[in-house]
Parts: sequence; C-alpha cells; structure tokens
Amino acid sequence: MTLEDSIHSQRLHVLREAIRLGNVSEACRRHGMSRTLFYRLRQRFEQYGADGVHPKRRQAARGRPSAIPVQTERRVIAFALAWPTCGPQW
Repeated sequence: MTLEDSIHSQRLHVLREAIRLGNVSEACRRHGMSRTLFYRLRQRFEQYGADGVHPKRRQAARGRPSAIPVQTERRVIAFALAWPTCGPQW
C-alpha cells in the first residue's frame, strides 16, 4: 500500500465515522483532522465520489533560472580551477 492509498483510506474512514457517530467534531478529534479539511473533503466526496478524496498530486516547483549564461558560468569555473590561488584581491 502506497502513502497515497493510506491517506485515501484514512480520509474515507473519517467520513464514514462522522456519519456513524453523527458528530463531525468528535470524528475529527479522534483522527486529528481539522473540521475545515473535513468539510472540504466531504464536498469533494459528494461531488466526485470516493476518487475525489485522493491526495492531489503536486509538481515540484521549478528552480530559479541561472542569472548568467551557461557558457559564462563554465568559463568562471574553468578559470577558478586553473588558478586556485587567484582570489578577489589578485
């Protein structure tokens, strides 16, 4: 079972338990979930069914683009390797 499957089953369990208990606050307290998240998940469940409460897949944020061109960066690195004792006072 993957982490996504585990989260999905836990979310469904909280929704079912809230119906069984008839008390959303108690079900959220038992599972350590905020009521805001519960109501968001319940709305997604009502709209899309059981597949709606799967965790959303997020793409990794892209890094900042390089401030200088790659060729210039390579030249600087090559110079630093060729002249290792050359510092800012040189």
